[in-house]
Amino acid sequence: MHVWVYGLALVLGADPVSAPAAASFCGRMAESLGMAPTRPVSGKAAWQLPTLNLAQRLLVGGTSIVAVQPQQTGEATPAEDARIENMCQTNRKGVVCDVAGPSALRVRVKEKAARIVAEPGERAEVSFAGIRLRCEDR
Repeated sequence: MHVWVYGLALVLGADPVSAPAAASFCGRMAESLGMAPTRPVSGKAAWQLPTLNLAQRLLVGGTSIVAVQPQQTGEATPAEDARIENMCQTNRKGVVCDVAGPSALRVRVKEKAARIVAEPGERAEVSFAGIRLRCEDR
């Protein structure tokens, strides 16, 4: 079976040895949390996750909790501590995190939790407003 798949890959022009391209920060976050694609604001890829379904909105009144925690992935320095500490800000609508690698963001929503690492050079905006968690690559 492996020989047949390898042969098919060669015929189709694919490289059977190479791994698939790594997804973006938001792509990895979407995969980990089960987010769905949505219309981007910046022109790059975006995903969102409603944190309550219709029945929960009617019973609970439209309230949900999402936990976000920025984390360091490199050496701890005063400048890096300040950068990570200021990564997420609250506003009248919710929370907005300007994620810039190298760093990580731990997210917990519903029964799912994930730690997504932002590689050096990656940027994303993660926001939680109302009942929607949203991630958009920058």
